[in-house]
Amino acid sequence: MGQDDFPKPGRHRPNLKRRVLYRAQQMLYLSGLAGLYANLVRPNGALILMYHSVVDDSIASYIDPNNSVTVDEFETQLRWLKKHCHVISFAQMLECVTENRPFPEKSVVITFDDGYRDNLTLAAPLLEKYQCPATLFLCTGYVERVESQWVDQLYTAFRFRTRHTLELPGGGEYFDLRNARKMRQAYGGVVQQLLTAGMEQRTEILQQVKAQLQPAKETPQLTLDWNDVRQIKERFPQFALGLHTRDHLDLTKLDAAAIDAEIRQCQSDYEQELGASAKYFSYPYGRNSSIVRESVRKLGFDGAVITQPTAMVSSMTDPYALPRFETSPSMLDLKLWLTGALPDLARNLFGRVYE
Repeated sequence: MGQDDFPKPGRHRPNLKRRVLYRAQQMLYLSGLAGLYANLVRPNGALILMYHSVVDDSIASYIDPNNSVTVDEFETQLRWLKKHCHVISFAQMLECVTENRPFPEKSVVITFDDGYRDNLTLAAPLLEKYQCPATLFLCTGYVERVESQWVDQLYTAFRFRTRHTLELPGGGEYFDLRNARKMRQAYGGVVQQLLTAGMEQRTEILQQVKAQLQPAKETPQLTLDWNDVRQIKERFPQFALGLHTRDHLDLTKLDAAAIDAEIRQCQSDYEQELGASAKYFSYPYGRNSSIVRESVRKLGFDGAVITQPTAMVSSMTDPYALPRFETSPSMLDLKLWLTGALPDLARNLFGRVYE
């Protein structure tokens, strides 16, 4: 089973029209048009990169491949970034935004979501080797429980299943998982349920799926614990820490009081364990609203990141809705976006941009 077999959380598998757009967009770089456009327009800003997990052979089988790059891929990207870009810290980027200062040419900011243990064991030493600052956004409840992210629990259950039929939790269609199309539909269906579920419902859904599929393996420890977080803080000072809620809940599905409670609790967890406050925030799944952004602002954060739409951060960007580029193993995509030509060039030529 490959990466294309598993839909990205919150997204549908791209149709033919979107796949054609994707290839056409890549040709902008290969043809030199993206570089020419960037030289003419000379955009000034920063591209924020979003990573989750950096895997080696010991853990790759347990992590949804949509959420990971291999350690070799990550080092290749760091080496290229260090040679061709200015890798700046989240704090430096925010200063340029809030003080309306120009960004260093080809500025890049590296971020990680969730709190995978490999961020300490595999990513941090490479960041140190190439002297690249980065920011890690923690889900404090998952750290406290040392619990694997729900998407990786689901992926492990599907990958190592010993039974091959599944009824969607809550009742519904049965899926024969030996059929690749049905397997994708089933996986995507469960993902959609888990995206908006609360903690109790999420636990129940995962239990039902595991009971039906009877996976031969369980996920190992994939998440940092608080001692690991302290190691990052002590050993890798260029690896700044931010927050990603307590339980990775979709904040747009909560009322104002519940939003505040979820964010305040992750702040309290962090302060109790580390004796400091976190100043940067990442919205789970990138989902936010004016109510969510206002809660983050009033609770004392200096800035917050979303996922899409992908764009360069400029001095005009809302510091509480900073866009990011979701990295993949593709160096071509990374190089294309780092020209600064996108998303404007794709929109001008094609009327839309593939993100």
